[in-house]
Amino acid sequence: GQLSDSGIESYDRSQLLVIDPLVYSTYIGGSDHDRAYAIAVDGGGYAYVAGATLGPHYNVTAGAFQTTFAGSWDAFVTKLNASGGGLVYSTYLGGIGDEAGFSTAVDGSGHVYVVGATQSPTTM
Repeated sequence: GQLSDSGIESYDRSQLLVIDPLVYSTYIGGSDHDRAYAIAVDGGGYAYVAGATLGPHYNVTAGAFQTTFAGSWDAFVTKLNASGGGLVYSTYLGGIGDEAGFSTAVDGSGHVYVVGATQSPTTM
């Protein structure tokens, strides 16, 4: 469309107008400092969030890879269902030092990849 003199954008009114559609909005985290640094979405609409948490109160799920907080900062990866209304899984990724997940990706088979940083002296 064209911008008119009045500052209101004109558009073809016979077409559907969609402005920033919000698929969903949700909260993840605990009662400590949590930082989400990356998100990836698969073909089914599942969202994978990676980041870091500063305390043992992040919402991890039972049976997760690492259910116990291990350091001053631990990385995390959380998978949300396609509606954003529930956790599929959520886990810590950390050792005795500081960790953070800065980027995430998911492949066509649903395997999640997280890269980040660690200050722990050994790997898991």
